[in-house]
Amino acid sequence: MKKYILKLAIVIIFLCPIGTVSAYDKLPLKNGGSWQEDFSNITTDSTNAMNIAQPFLLFTRNLNINGGQMLDGNIATQNLNTYGSFLNGKTGISYVQNSITNTASWLHINQSSKFVFGSSFKIVRANNAMQIEAGPSNLKQLVNNVSQSKLYQDTESHKYLDFDRGFAQLDSNAKTIITQASRISKPIITEDPWYWPRITIDTSNVATAANGTKIISLSARDLDYRRTVILKGLGKAEKIIFAINTDGVSQIDLQSIRFGNENEWRDVQLPMMFTFSNTSSAYTGGLRIGMNDSFTTPVRSILAP
Repeated sequence: MKKYILKLAIVIIFLCPIGTVSAYDKLPLKNGGSWQEDFSNITTDSTNAMNIAQPFLLFTRNLNINGGQMLDGNIATQNLNTYGSFLNGKTGISYVQNSITNTASWLHINQSSKFVFGSSFKIVRANNAMQIEAGPSNLKQLVNNVSQSKLYQDTESHKYLDFDRGFAQLDSNAKTIITQASRISKPIITEDPWYWPRITIDTSNVATAANGTKIISLSARDLDYRRTVILKGLGKAEKIIFAINTDGVSQIDLQSIRFGNENEWRDVQLPMMFTFSNTSSAYTGGLRIGMNDSFTTPVRSILAP
């Protein structure tokens, strides 16, 4: 009997060495690196208006996706307000820098994609599950639908991306587009007398730039509350930029808007970008937007820093 007791004691010594990490200590996540490493094909010079924001579905300082509709794409935000059942970062690489607030006690993250947390987050292992401590109240949330190998984190001295620098560049790009739009010909806009929410925008007199981009200068009132916009005269344009002048407007509603070509049964399949700006300053009012495309949805981008 004494021999068995001695063997048991030896086993316990080897299984419980001094300095064992407790179940609630911070997990060592891999270094998130930088967005340039993950998206090396994105140009950051003046020829790319979307710049640092291009690889993300939403690029914003504060993101609220608690309004009843999930996002089909990746995000980059400083602060995220979400809902427990939503799948955050559904596709692609996502980044949350500062805080996460949640109406539930669990956080869903896409299993197949890289998700980068800021350095202030604390990810722990609790009861065989990953748990995140984040937000102004240090809310504890279980992390569902993801393995530790998909989670990355900033270091104390290096951030995945610099939001201040990124928004400064985007603001400069938006001003450049608005300036260019003020110097080009305006399209011809015709309202449908039988169906008020529909208009036709004839861009035949609007020149297409050497890079294939056609800038269409409009007033916010031209598109506000519209449901169908027919675009004519696109020619060989490869990309469309809508430069929206918001003078005298504090709220813009572009929900369920559809962009059709001259054949009204087909949607415009070109990438589109929208900028919103007053004559002398950035637009600070409200914006509700949603695309209603019945066929394959092309790329839609909003540049409103």
